[in-house]
Amino acid sequence: MKNKRISVFSFAKDLILVDFIFFIILVVSYAIVVMQHELAVGRENPVETLIAIVGHISNFIPVAIVLTLIFEIGGFLIMILWRLYQRRLEEAIEQAKIAARTEGIAEGIAEGIAEGRTEGRTEGMAKNYELWAAWNNRRIEAEEQNLPFDEPPPPPPQAARE
Repeated sequence: MKNKRISVFSFAKDLILVDFIFFIILVVSYAIVVMQHELAVGRENPVETLIAIVGHISNFIPVAIVLTLIFEIGGFLIMILWRLYQRRLEEAIEQAKIAARTEGIAEGIAEGIAEGRTEGRTEGMAKNYELWAAWNNRRIEAEEQNLPFDEPPPPPPQAARE
């Protein structure tokens, strides 16, 4: 039998020592309280006091068992909630990383576009300047040679930008 059935109202085998220590602490604590109470009440003889103490403790043992079971179940619930919290925290961190990557990519693209526009404008202005310089050189040569110069000038820099 691989899957051995376990009762719902049973203790986990790996926590039996912890449960037993908790149970003993409960019973001993209750016994101390009951002894102080019974000694303060003061019975006619010590045997009656002892019988009363044992009677109270024996009535408390089922309560201690239930409290121990509640202690164990509470521990399991706390662990389940802790794991759920950690899982949600990890998901939030992962989403933040994805958002940061996406934001970083968007920033990189925006920077690349801005840099490309700046380089494009610079290259366009340089080409326009070369066109004007070449046109002006041809005009000056024509003036020096007393030749007519009717070549239209290149487009203005603002028209070249658009």
